Order: sequence, then structure tokens, then C-alpha cells
Amino acid sequence: MLEQIVKPINENDALLPCPFCGCEEVVYMQYKHDSGMRWKVFCCGCAAQIDPGYAQEKGVVRELWNKRV
Repeated sequence: MLEQIVKPINENDALLPCPFCGCEEVVYMQYKHDSGMRWKVFCCGCAAQIDPGYAQEKGVVRELWNKRV
């Protein structure tokens, strides 16, 4: 269940544009998991996302999104 959508607010929180569609509207999403709250990154342009299923902090998914090839 989706809890909140969070736009990056500063340089430390910044997300790179989507590698698939180039959209710059990329956000964090927090949701409830059976094991607690989790985070994922979601592209508002093409719905690409990174959701490892274990990220309890935004920084984890930010690193995965920003370091992908």
C-alpha cells in the first residue's frame, strides 16, 4: 500500500533523469511491506522504477537509481 510520494528537495536527495525516457520527473515512493516501510524510485514519464524490496531508507534506492548503467 502506497504511503507517500516524495519529490527530491535538495542536491543530497537528487535523482538523475530516467535512463529510458529521459523524464526529469522522478520521485521517491514509500509503501507498506509486510516487514515494515520500504522505499522505491519511480519515473512519472514511463513508470520505470527501482524497488529492491528491502530499502528502509531513501538513500538506498537513490544510490541504486543514480548508479545504474
